Amino acid sequence: MTNGTADPPGDLIEDYLDRLLVSLSGSPRQVRHTLAEVEAHLRDAVAEGIAAGLPQDTAQARALERIGPVH
Repeated sequence: MTNGTADPPGDLIEDYLDRLLVSLSGSPRQVRHTLAEVEAHLRDAVAEGIAAGLPQDTAQARALERIGPVH
């Protein structure tokens, strides 16, 4: 990366959102709104999993299973 920082390792949500970003078509506004909505759903699902006692990585994996693969 050009700014000298790296993404946190093992962040499944960020990896998913990166893949989703490059697969979306539409206006920049539509893409931003779609990404924001998907991210909010994923983060909420992860928070629910953690509140239920799941480790972070398991909560992320389950949230992604619920939303399904990037098409």
